Formats: sequence, structure tokens, C-alpha cells
Amino acid sequence: MNITLVNIQDDKLEALLKDECHTEILLAAHLGLFNHPNTKVAELLTDDNSSSATHVEELMRMLQSLPESMRSGHLAMLEQMKNDISTNSISERQRIINDIKLIISGTISPSAVKELLEFVYPMENYSIVTFEKLKEQFILKYPEELPRIDKYKIEVTKRGFSRIELIQNFPILNVMLGYTRLERDKDSSVIRSFPNMDGKQPFYINSLETEAIMFTLDPLRVMEWLERNNLNFKYQGIRDTKHVKAWFVQNISEIDKFGEVSEKTSISEQVIGLVHSMCHALIRQASVLSGFDRGSMSEYLFPKMLSFAIYANSQQAATMGGMHSMFEQSLEKWLRDTYTNGNKCVYDPVCHEHNGACHSCLYLAETSCRHANRTLSRNLLFGGTAENHMIDVGYWEM
Repeated sequence: MNITLVNIQDDKLEALLKDECHTEILLAAHLGLFNHPNTKVAELLTDDNSSSATHVEELMRMLQSLPESMRSGHLAMLEQMKNDISTNSISERQRIINDIKLIISGTISPSAVKELLEFVYPMENYSIVTFEKLKEQFILKYPEELPRIDKYKIEVTKRGFSRIELIQNFPILNVMLGYTRLERDKDSSVIRSFPNMDGKQPFYINSLETEAIMFTLDPLRVMEWLERNNLNFKYQGIRDTKHVKAWFVQNISEIDKFGEVSEKTSISEQVIGLVHSMCHALIRQASVLSGFDRGSMSEYLFPKMLSFAIYANSQQAATMGGMHSMFEQSLEKWLRDTYTNGNKCVYDPVCHEHNGACHSCLYLAETSCRHANRTLSRNLLFGGTAENHMIDVGYWEM
């Protein structure tokens, strides 16, 4: 049995998790209530400016050794700097916490906090290529290709994404926890740990820093899609991006280790299925464009964030630059072809009428899918029966 995680390596992580308001700070970063990642999460911790204040105190001690005539003015200036650091820190932190309390009510589940941590916190160390950065590169290298950026943006909006970004150093950690005996009866299969080594329990770990493309759906469009397909559902909150994003964080369930939706509400099943199915459709089409096999691409889902990452799961595929090439050269064609070919299956109409997912259209190998090909249906994208729910309007039909 193995699990895959976003590999967060940061010396401030422990301090963040000890902060009583770390959930609010992470959520504020996700909602865009402060300029993250330029302003780092660690700067808003309870003692976020303690290091700056410490440096000021060290300078003050050093000045004590100077003659009185030289140090008096400097000491006053440093004392003012120390007071300003403390005042600015408290006011910014408190403003963010107050803003979050106006947006959310109730608690945030532990699974949501984990997903926020994996989605938001590593962004501070990512090397991210946005459309704006891509435009700057085109101006320097390929000025004749600048119109392509506008085509990218049009296609991204048309397919219901709020943003798509290239991450050049996506950190993945694969952990092998144990193994199972091969038995026909699933109840007889027991997860067994690896033999102890010197009295310690071994886990086998493989870490990878690779290229990934992060896709994020438009929260307002997803909300409209849910309302059009669920007659008994109507969003009651303020209809702007930050409030709707907060609603999804609080109300969408998690996917358990067996690929099942933990709380089987129709809304959670549809949102998770939408994110997962779109990811698979894009991976299958990417194999045509990227030059490497679909089995060398994997998914990482952030359903509460309405996001997913497609990453190269081997060092060889990463160094080939396939993801970078698709983002830079073929993004419009990738999205358009996925839409054009995504509703085709050799087993139709049978596949379409029975959930719209099989090995011919959406399933991927276990090296690519972390969730055992569960919660999938192309009918979520194009309309039809999906997980016993009738989707009148597919997401890509809006």
C-alpha cells in the first residue's frame, strides 16, 4: 500500500501548525485576502515578526559599545522600527482574521485544512509560469507568437477554468507503507507492514520534484452548474468569488484512501467527479501531444479547491520538458481537442448510458490515478447519467 503527498519541506511549517489561527491564515491565502505568495504565510504567525524584532535588538546591543554622541540618534530610530514592526504585524494579521470571520461560519474540517496546506503553502517555493510570465518570455524570444497568449486565455475561459499555471518544481512524495497478501476474498487481504529493522518500522520513500500543470475551475461557473443540475439546491450566500470558494472548502467532502467520497452527498459526488473526470480526460489527450506515455503522467486532486495538478511521474519524463512544451506551445490545442474528443467511446451507447466511464474513455493505470478510477464520468462534462445522478447540462455544455 502506498500513499502520495505533496512534499512540504519548510522550517516554518511546525510553527505554522502550532499557530491557533493557521486555518484562517491558509484560507485567507486561498481566497486572496492578502498578497500571497509574495506575502508569506509565516509572516502572519503570532510571532511572525519576531526575527525582525530580534535583528533590531541585536543592532541596539551593538550600538551600546559606541560613544554616546554616536549612538543616541540611532537608538531612537531602532526603537521606532521595533514598535512599527510589532504594530504593523498585529494589524495585518488581525485584519485578515476579522475578514475571514465575516466570510465563513462554522468550522473547517481537518481534511479541508490538510488540503489547504498542500494547495496553498508550497506555492511560496514554487517556480510558477503564469500567462503573464509566458507573455514576457514571448516578447523576448517569440514576439510573432504573442497572439497565441490571447487565444490561450479565450480557450481557458471557454472551458470553465479560472486559471492554468505551469509549476516547474512540483514536489511529490511517494510512501510505501506495506503490502497485501493476494487473496480472492477481499476480506482476507490484510495490509502487512515491512519487517522491522533494528526495532524500527521502515517506510520506503521516493521523492520527486517535477513539472506539473495546475488547473483551477471557475468557482462561480461550478456553482451555476450545480444549481442547474440539482433542482433542490440553491446557493444562499454572497455570490462573489471569495465567498463561493469558501463555501466549497467547507462543504465538499474528501476522497478516502479507497477512492470513495467520504460523505456521499450529491453535491460532493458531482464536484469531486467533475474535477477527477476532467483531469483524466486531459491526461488521455495529453499523451497525444506530449511525446510520452499517459502512464508517465499522474494526477493530484484538490477537489475542495476545485483544482488538480497533472505532473510527470518519472524523472525522465520531467527532464524531457513535456509539460513545459504543452503549456508553452500546445495549451489551446490541448484544451480544444480534449473537448472535441472527450465524449467519444468505442463502447457507446452502452458506456454513455451506464455512467460514461470505462477503460476505453476515462480509466487510467494505477500509476496515473491515485483514486482507483472511482467517481469518474464523462457525462459530468457532457451530460447524462453519472453516479446515479442525471446531469442535464454538462459542465462543458454551459
